[in-house]
Amino acid sequence: TGKAQEKELCDLVTNDDLLLDMGAIRGFSGTRPMHQVQKKVQTVNNDKLLVIQSLGKDTYFQLPQFNVPEDYSVILLLNMYSPVDTHLQVYYKTEKDKKYSDDKSIRRTVRKGENSMCILIDSTNLFGRIRIDPATVTGKFLFRSINVFRFQR
Repeated sequence: TGKAQEKELCDLVTNDDLLLDMGAIRGFSGTRPMHQVQKKVQTVNNDKLLVIQSLGKDTYFQLPQFNVPEDYSVILLLNMYSPVDTHLQVYYKTEKDKKYSDDKSIRRTVRKGENSMCILIDSTNLFGRIRIDPATVTGKFLFRSINVFRFQR
């Protein structure tokens, strides 16, 4: 699935499809810092931001657990600020293969500044938590929102 097609899919999802809403109003409770990362939630102009301080080249955190209806895929909508050009990678597990791996991941280019990304995880029967590797470098990365929507083809 190309990025242009993913953007079109993001335009199709509605609040009725929302499975996980993390951002300015609800905050980021349940995110788990996992490796080479410091996490804090900071309020700026009455908005809550998830601040991820990357301490190495393999920083990652996990989203809270959420339930995906059977035979649905998910779409992640991420809004973040990056201090540098880098890459973000999203990993997921399935009922069949309960380990994170590169073949069950989606990699996106992140530009210095504001970034809005729509990422389709085109796999049904997801298992466990989604893992986000926000960068391949050290630095402070700010997430304004992370939303997960169900999607059925």
